[in-house]
Amino acid sequence: MPAPYKNSLLIPALLLFFGINASAQKLPNKQKENLWTSNVKVDGKLTEAEAGFRAYNTAVEAFYTLANDDANLYLTVKSGHGAIVKRILNGGLTLTVKPTGEKKGTGVAVGYPFYEGINRMTFYNWVLKDNRMVSPEGAELDSLMKLNNDRMSQRAKVIRVAGIVGVDSLISVYNEHGIKAVGGFDGQLNYVYEVSIPLRYLTPLLKADTKFAYQIKINATKDANIVFTYHPDGSVASMTKKAGAVGAQEATDLWGEYALAKKL
Repeated sequence: MPAPYKNSLLIPALLLFFGINASAQKLPNKQKENLWTSNVKVDGKLTEAEAGFRAYNTAVEAFYTLANDDANLYLTVKSGHGAIVKRILNGGLTLTVKPTGEKKGTGVAVGYPFYEGINRMTFYNWVLKDNRMVSPEGAELDSLMKLNNDRMSQRAKVIRVAGIVGVDSLISVYNEHGIKAVGGFDGQLNYVYEVSIPLRYLTPLLKADTKFAYQIKINATKDANIVFTYHPDGSVASMTKKAGAVGAQEATDLWGEYALAKKL
């Protein structure tokens, strides 16, 4: 019976959409509390985030949670908004930590993903066709997660760093500094971004009460007026500047304060 099967694919997507919007409305715009965590694995999955996100920010249109243990600061971000995901994939998302009350200066900043040359990331999105969720290439929703995550692992291999003495401005995701960053898609094509920064790099910025200011920024997409052409496998073949186009993808960000949580 094809009709029930088709509807069974559509209904969960609608429930997910309304569920995400309902949960976003219940959360504060900025995280209000500190959070101790343990046994965190930075892998772009949410298996350890069982308590849910601590905020939904309307400026960046994403859920986020800051947490720490005795060794690292962790940021997890999730967005199901296609335009926001594209901006993160092409311009990157940067977490910056500074002393409270200070927005000038570099602080410590970690951004991901960063691409060299034209090795940029495009992702398969879904469309509704004959009441079934498929990609423009014909793949169904349940296979899009693997396609996207395979692309992420192949292309998003560089982290951008600022403000840490002894660490280069561009480092591999496989680095010896303890800085981790990863992104991945879940089964509903929500993009999950995770980054961890060792606290030893942040200690000089902390006040006596271990509080600091943080900025979460979706970076400007500098190639908003660039037209990409692609190889059949989805890799970028060339970039051409669009005549008369205006780059409209400016950076969006949020500022907040966080005090390191203590283990209970």
